[in-house]
Amino acid sequence: YGVDIARGAGIPYLTILDTDGNVVASQGTASLEVRKRRRKGHDPAKVLDLLVANQAPYPSAEVVLSAALADAKAQEKHVFLYFSAPGSAAGRDLQSWLESAPAAPLLAKDLLIVKIDVQRTIGGKDLLWCLREDGEKSLPWFAVLDVDGNPLATSEGADGKNVQFPSDPAEIAHFQGVLRKSATRLAEVDVEALGSSLTDLCEKAAQDKALEKTPSDEPAGG
Repeated sequence: YGVDIARGAGIPYLTILDTDGNVVASQGTASLEVRKRRRKGHDPAKVLDLLVANQAPYPSAEVVLSAALADAKAQEKHVFLYFSAPGSAAGRDLQSWLESAPAAPLLAKDLLIVKIDVQRTIGGKDLLWCLREDGEKSLPWFAVLDVDGNPLATSEGADGKNVQFPSDPAEIAHFQGVLRKSATRLAEVDVEALGSSLTDLCEKAAQDKALEKTPSDEPAGG
């Protein structure tokens, strides 16, 4: 990549590249080290300052969506667009599930998955409120869009409630209904497999939570 490393620079040596492989920043880490007695390593605040100073600009929601719709049209697919925020635990759960097996390969048959961070994507909140009806502001919120950007189905049920991350039988059934209404390549066996995946995941989470609350049988140390 043509990184020009200063003579005598030690390791680790940091280089930040843009998406085209061009060098944005390149430097040794000596200046980031903690310089106090009895403390070794790198100062987290200095490392964070370096990363923030060289972070990529926030994308535009309009550009992100336009590119996704163009790709969807070329691939004859629909867009699964979801909105989340860094502080949303349900949003992290949804993203993790969407990127896992069997969800990722099954959904990829018919959908392009696109995430909009309402805090970090420019115009993210405005796009969200252009698509969803007035009501509760819970996140994540999702919609399946056709290639013209029209919602075919959303995460809001008949009662207007947003299911967020589908985690109970009614919410999972709604998610499956979204797929049945909007998908063209997903077979019923695929929809059932996705529902079973969500059910298994939520049951395991409930079991893990129950185990955390179960008091230990081991006697307390004396």
